[in-house]
Parts: sequence; structure tokens; C-alpha cells
Amino acid sequence: MSADRFQHVALLAVRLRTYGMLAERGYEFSVNDEGDLLVCHRGHWRGMWRFSAGQFCWIVAGSREPSYCTEEIEEAEVFSVNNIYVD
Repeated sequence: MSADRFQHVALLAVRLRTYGMLAERGYEFSVNDEGDLLVCHRGHWRGMWRFSAGQFCWIVAGSREPSYCTEEIEEAEVFSVNNIYVD
């Protein structure tokens, strides 16, 4: 894992943790040893963010291919809040 990859997903994790509504609803964000940002909801894996080739890519649980990619951390943040968040 490159330090660059880890730094990007760690920053995204910090940004997502600032949304109190996500924590209140049981969302957890953790970076694994490979440098992926794992997203869990009430103990269930929802998917992960991977930073590769200058892009944040969302890989939904159960898939091997990204369903969304962006070069901008702000867009990854907005995508997470609007598309990953469920009650």
C-alpha cells in the first residue's frame, strides 16, 4: 500500500466522520491494512472507497468493480452522504 493511497482515504474517513447523522445511524469508517476505507452500517459491510490512479472509487459490497469514481474528495464525500446513507 502506498502512503499516498492511505492518506487520501484517511482524509475521506475524517471528513465523513464529521457528519453526526452518519454516526447516529450506525455508520463506521475504518481504513484497512491495504489502504481501503471500509464503510459499515450497524455491523454490515456496505462497501469501500479505494484511491487508485488519482481517483476515489466506490466499490459496493459484493462487487469487485467500482460503481462510481471521481478525482475530487468533495465529490466522494457528497456521493457517500447521498448514496450510501440509509436509515
